[in-house]
Amino acid sequence: MAWTERQQQAIESRGKSLLVSAAAGSGKTSVLVERVQRLILEEGVSLENMLIVTFTNAAAAEMKEKIYRALSAKLAEGGRSRDEQNRLRSEMNLVGRANISTFHKFALEVVHRYYHVIGLKPNLAICDEARQAILQQEALEDLLERCYEEDSPEFRDFLDRYATSKGDGPVRSMILEFHKFLESLPDPQEWEQDLLAHPERLAAAYQEFAAQQALRRVDLAQQYFRRAGDALDGLPVLQGKNEADIAFTASLRAMIEAGDLSGAKTAL
Repeated sequence: MAWTERQQQAIESRGKSLLVSAAAGSGKTSVLVERVQRLILEEGVSLENMLIVTFTNAAAAEMKEKIYRALSAKLAEGGRSRDEQNRLRSEMNLVGRANISTFHKFALEVVHRYYHVIGLKPNLAICDEARQAILQQEALEDLLERCYEEDSPEFRDFLDRYATSKGDGPVRSMILEFHKFLESLPDPQEWEQDLLAHPERLAAAYQEFAAQQALRRVDLAQQYFRRAGDALDGLPVLQGKNEADIAFTASLRAMIEAGDLSGAKTAL
């Protein structure tokens, strides 16, 4: 595989901390697999001495599979001594139990191993996505119930702005999405306190959040229009209308990226 100059740097740099920032689909996993492979093959580092963490179980499984395939391909090339072949086979056997996992799974293993040192109970478990969704909905119900009981002017104004005649569904969705955004920040409470202490920053933060949400929806719409374009092959009239929709969503995206949310709303 031909690597770019930056990818080559990420693969070959040694002896220092390294931070790689790259967009989705840019080859981060392949670069990391190549880096791990070279550490094993060229520098004699064992998987037993590596910690490789990612954000999802699917990504961790993909990482294990790619590392195993890469080592298997190198073994199949031949031209290696018997000791080197045995070492590669040993490393391939280690892939299944190597520290290649999500951040939270690794942290849980540390807790289970050293609970007596850190003063936690060993029956600690990870909250799965289904349970997390239930807890979030319960917390949201409690919050809104209290707000409806208090019936403050601020809450009524909030509902007038964001709820609809059919109910408060949009309000609930917005609260959950904003909570998800807060969870992505390093220190949500500090961020909130900073905004409260500097009201002039609040409008800018809201604009940024609104722009992110709008871009996500526009991108989703574009994906559907492109899929529709594939399905409309051979129907030129409908294809033409679909292409106009794709062009329109592209213009919306450009306006949002330029900070013109009002213009995008008017165009929509």
